[in-house]
Order: sequence, then C-alpha cells, then structure tokens
Amino acid sequence: MIAEKYVAKKDYEKAIIFFTKSIELETDEMLNLNNYYERGGCYYYLKQYDNSILDFKHCILISPTDYQSYLFLGYSYSSQGKKLDACAIFNKAFETNESISKDKDTRENILSAINKYCK
Repeated sequence: MIAEKYVAKKDYEKAIIFFTKSIELETDEMLNLNNYYERGGCYYYLKQYDNSILDFKHCILISPTDYQSYLFLGYSYSSQGKKLDACAIFNKAFETNESISKDKDTRENILSAINKYCK
C-alpha cells in the first residue's frame, strides 16, 4: 500500500492522504480498522492529537477489544496533558489485554505506560 511506504519514510502528511482515501473507498468497517489505526498513528506523530484521538476512538468502536488502539488513545490524551483520561484509557487497555489475549509484551507496554503516566 502506498500509504505504508510514506509511513516508512516518515512522511506522515502524505500517508494521511492515502489512508483517508482508503477509508473513503472501503465499505467493510473491519478492513478499515487498520486504515484508521495507521492514520491515527500518523496524526499522533504529527502532534495532531485531536485527530489521533478521533481515529483511535473509531478503531475502538469497530473493535472494542483492540487494546493497541486503547494504548495509543492513552498516549494521545497524555500528550494533551489529560492525565486522568490517559490513565483511564491505559487501565482499559490493560483490562482488555488481560481478558482477551494476555499478550505478555503488550502487558508490559501497558504497565510501563501506567507507571510512567499515572503515578
């Protein structure tokens, strides 16, 4: 996909254009999950946190068990200085990971975020 090539080059603005086009053309919401997630990441790296929050929330609407989206949503809130919102979301990421996949690496990432941002 062209958008992912731009992400690899850290040209997030161009990647956003292609992810947006993909979102507009795709009719299956589950297939769009990755497009929203990747575009949200691009917005995050461009420090456009309001947009990243919208995309990660949309990911969660599509897939409520997507703990990675919760994690980046928490980072976005934290970057805006919204500590309480970030902590609530990091805890939700932890709960989701523990109840769904129990992925140990993700668990460590989430616990690290909780320890860093919520203390």
